[in-house]
Amino acid sequence: MKKVSLYIGIIAASLSLNSCSMMKSDSTKATATQMATSVGTQVVGDLLAGNKISGKKLLMQNLPQLGGLAMQAVNSGNVGQVLKYLNMFKGTGLEQKALQYVLPGIFNSGMANNSQVAGQVAGILTKSLGKKQASGLLTQAVKNIALSKAGDIIGGQKTSTAGYVMEMLGQKVPVTNLLKGKVSSPKQAKQQLQKEVLSTVLGKLLTK
Repeated sequence: MKKVSLYIGIIAASLSLNSCSMMKSDSTKATATQMATSVGTQVVGDLLAGNKISGKKLLMQNLPQLGGLAMQAVNSGNVGQVLKYLNMFKGTGLEQKALQYVLPGIFNSGMANNSQVAGQVAGILTKSLGKKQASGLLTQAVKNIALSKAGDIIGGQKTSTAGYVMEMLGQKVPVTNLLKGKVSSPKQAKQQLQKEVLSTVLGKLLTK
């Protein structure tokens, strides 16, 4: 009985330590998010006050954190937050940097069908590449839609399942969620996805 009690005590202590560790980890993540959000508010404040140089410097110093929040906003479909970060990058003259964080999730999250988000992204691509090249970029990406493997790194994260992706500006862009209904083969899935991507608001803005 003493051995059993001791064993149970060890398990309980271990579970308690693991719980504390998880709580500490969650707390650390929450604190990091709050700090990044606070920095984002400061950047916006600088831009509103006309301090573009200060805002740009602050954004660059905290680029991974703020970019990560922008990516989260896209993946969660939070239109207001996505527009906030796009405007932040645009206001500091770092539109190209915004694409690094916004493009990966734009089709799978449905943001490519939001007229405001799609309009901003199309505007950045057209401004930096020109209308013809921006159109060609998406057209080529659609032609090369392929099946990715579980474990591939997409948007800075290791994926747990296989899925269909295309590549734009060196970024892997998942498009699997655009599939409608069952498909009988990868070839059929690719054909359907090519049509779906081009029929999104973003697809139409870039190619028509």
